[in-house]
Amino acid sequence: MAIFRLEIKSKKGNIAMAHYQYVNRDGRYKNKEDLEYKKEFNMPKEFENGKDFIKTGIENEQKDGIIAYSFTVTLPKEFSQKENEKLIENFCKKEFSEHVYMIAIHNPNGLNPHAHVLVNERKLDNIERPKEQFFKRYRPKNPEKGGAKKAERINSKFFYKQIRKSWEESLNEKLEEKGYTKVRSENKYFLKLEEVTSREENKELSQDELKKIAKEELKAERGFRNRKEINKELFEIKKSEIKDRLVSNHLRSKELKKEIWLINYKLKSLDEMAVNIYTKGNLQKNYSNKIKGIRKEIYQNKSNKNELKKLENKLQKVINNKEEFLKKYRTDENVLKLKKELKSKYEIEKNKKLAEQRACHAEIKSIIKKSSLKEMQEVMRELKSQKGLSELIKTGEQELKKNEIENKKVRGKISKASKEISEKIGKLKGIIKPKKENKDVSFNINLRKIKEEEKGEEMER
Repeated sequence: MAIFRLEIKSKKGNIAMAHYQYVNRDGRYKNKEDLEYKKEFNMPKEFENGKDFIKTGIENEQKDGIIAYSFTVTLPKEFSQKENEKLIENFCKKEFSEHVYMIAIHNPNGLNPHAHVLVNERKLDNIERPKEQFFKRYRPKNPEKGGAKKAERINSKFFYKQIRKSWEESLNEKLEEKGYTKVRSENKYFLKLEEVTSREENKELSQDELKKIAKEELKAERGFRNRKEINKELFEIKKSEIKDRLVSNHLRSKELKKEIWLINYKLKSLDEMAVNIYTKGNLQKNYSNKIKGIRKEIYQNKSNKNELKKLENKLQKVINNKEEFLKKYRTDENVLKLKKELKSKYEIEKNKKLAEQRACHAEIKSIIKKSSLKEMQEVMRELKSQKGLSELIKTGEQELKKNEIENKKVRGKISKASKEISEKIGKLKGIIKPKKENKDVSFNINLRKIKEEEKGEEMER
């Protein structure tokens, strides 16, 4: 499930350099192996690289001046590395096109992809300056004699809200394309911070002071939260988690289906592939590409019968020539060896893809089985409103029916077993106590009768 996270921190002095090294896995952080991507943008030609930029800033920025703002953003683990790179690049281009900024993506253990963005608050104005001058005080009358101007937007109290909303929009656009649940930037802390910022008595307070007040007030409020509200929130989180897991497995299964089809196509045309490799691409250049070109022309000239006949004859000739070329090399030892290697390679690849596809289907069934009926009914309702998920919906409905039947059977067996047990207990309770007494009574009665009969017999004698 995609998570919304955007944190901003200001970096001053030597802390900025330490943070730069941490972000770019430089210096003492060289041994860390979770760096997936790093790139610098809009770097003026006077600076060698980002390290030189930060170092020059530390030496020339005014005392306690901010060298860089650090943004930490969580990226969706459902996206590929390239998709995440594109996502963060487009977002930064939209927000910081007038600034020097650097991006680094970390992904510890392949489970937590996140981006660090370092942004300098000074705006680029196309004025050439010595690199030391870039960080000097801005001169509005003679901009070329002073440093680059600082952006008021980044220092604004409302920038935090604006940048969070912007990231939410950028992220949701891509999540919606892929069929995942959207995220929200307006969490309870953020709403509380906005409320605290809007108060008249807090107008002169800094951003850090406002954050402290918001956190304290939120902590005090949390003690009075309703259990129903908490359960409702937990249910929503669980529901969106189930939905995202189902959709991600389904989409991966669809991708694997295409990949398997492509492998099967390659396995069918092993002869051509082996001959093409052996002849260094001559088969494709001289025949396969020509056939494609002629077929394209045939499609374009459907209405022109005369031209169509000529093209069909031409196509047949090229196909025949291709067959002759293949016959020439098909039985060659090197070609047969290549064919064997390709076959084993593609079959191994196909088996891996099939195993992964089966795992995706098994995961979908397992998720449905482990989820409650209420959760799944809500998830299915949401899935039906999205396009391209008909197969997943069908599987979900089938599994739900199976689960309902199994649950009914289990309930029936339990109720039947409990009835039988209660009946046995009842019988045992009824048999043991009364029958013991009855046996004793009847035994006593029988003894009396025997004694009376014996007395009567004696009297008759």
